[in-house]
Amino acid sequence: MPNNNYICRKIKLNDVVITNYYKGRRNFSPVSYSSFEGIKHIVEYKGYKFVFDLTGEIKWILNEHIKNWPDPLAKIKRTLTNEWVVYLSYGYEDIYALTGVYYIPVRERLDYVPIVFDLPFKSKWFKGSIDCFYELIGFLPNCCKDIPLDISNIILKIINANKNLELKRKAHIFHHLISGTVPILPPDTVFVDYNVIPILISEGCLYNCKFCCLKTGNEWRQRTKDEITRQIKRLKEFLGEDIINYPAIFLGQNDALASSPELILETATIGFESLLKDSIFIEKSLYIFASTTSLLNAPSWLFKELNKIGYKHIYINCGLESFEQEVLNMIGKPITTKEVEEVYKLALGINQDYTCIEISLNFLISNDFPFKHMETLLKNITAPSFKLPKGTIYISPLLGKQYKYNLRELRDIIFKLKIGSKWDIRLYLMQSL
Repeated sequence: MPNNNYICRKIKLNDVVITNYYKGRRNFSPVSYSSFEGIKHIVEYKGYKFVFDLTGEIKWILNEHIKNWPDPLAKIKRTLTNEWVVYLSYGYEDIYALTGVYYIPVRERLDYVPIVFDLPFKSKWFKGSIDCFYELIGFLPNCCKDIPLDISNIILKIINANKNLELKRKAHIFHHLISGTVPILPPDTVFVDYNVIPILISEGCLYNCKFCCLKTGNEWRQRTKDEITRQIKRLKEFLGEDIINYPAIFLGQNDALASSPELILETATIGFESLLKDSIFIEKSLYIFASTTSLLNAPSWLFKELNKIGYKHIYINCGLESFEQEVLNMIGKPITTKEVEEVYKLALGINQDYTCIEISLNFLISNDFPFKHMETLLKNITAPSFKLPKGTIYISPLLGKQYKYNLRELRDIIFKLKIGSKWDIRLYLMQSL
């Protein structure tokens, strides 16, 4: 395995402790403590644990001995697009019951979460953590004298990679090479902590629903094979040595399943061979967004062929939102209840018939919806006479500050849906790249 090529060493220099090539977990099972996955470099400084990827870029800031964090088990993560995300536990029991994981990730650039939280980005503890990180980058040149060359090279790599302008430049390059953005990730990517390589094979969305605030602004378009081939090559170069720390691919943007079946299959295959073959992770996954139209039109042979590639899990996510036509009209989703029912039946069949492929479905909740919305949702998710081998239904409050819920309210709704359901029921956690 590739991780055998890295030798872990720990060295104390002045006021810092540096551990190179620390081997974290090789899976993403949820744990109720601060941890990370993959192979990383760690620098301990002033009570913090700063975690860097193999290119030297900051990935995590963990609390070792900082008393002023309101949540001692909180974590700060930095994404490929140079965005800070704070992971909050706020009482494991409620969070786990809602999501199946122990943390709620709160994005710096999205001031909306479906739960009433005090957003952390203007707090003293968050600002203090970021300030200490940049203080460390300024201090590290003092540590490069009279130390082993391999440690010195890693320190220099960290210093150069984490200059403020360099982090912004890399994020700009990333968006340039994929020629777009990833406004929303499938909710199933929570299973790999959103640690995916995006390959955009299409742009835009078929529907552009009225209620959606995460539109790309473009009409749907399939990208050419040359565009996709170039993108994969550039992504491999961009990720460099750290490519081994990625367990999954996301085919984007918001309805990649509407692309030609041949293109989907070819990209999924090339992506697996080119980007994931050296991954240190035990299981490799593929994520795709679908619409009712693209799911109903997808040929069965596509699922059979995708099932053979080598991915341990292939997640296809589709937003149905409601079984009630009144609600679909209210939110401006141009589909019918008949299509919703057909996709629901199709999802049940695929989740039974294919070893690796799993269809997940999204439904909205809102106090503005008629009571029968929840009635028909409950009726359908409890209707199968058998326990499904796999499959998740994600519940998302209608976006908008007026629709926020507290933890207890959301837990009551999720628990009500869980009772008798043959599906796994979870809260949709919105993340992007």
